[in-house]
Amino acid sequence: MECIKTVTDGKYEVSDEAYHTLKRIVKNCEKLIKAYEKKLEQREKEREKSLNR
Repeated sequence: MECIKTVTDGKYEVSDEAYHTLKRIVKNCEKLIKAYEKKLEQREKEREKSLNR
């Protein structure tokens, strides 16, 4: 986390390899967040359905 904080502060030069690794991690995290939000939305719909019965 400190590495990311330092990089965003602009006080640190990161290697190309580290940059691509961080970018890949962020991309994968975004996918996980979208999947989680979709699952959460699905749970909400199912919950509403069961309450309306």
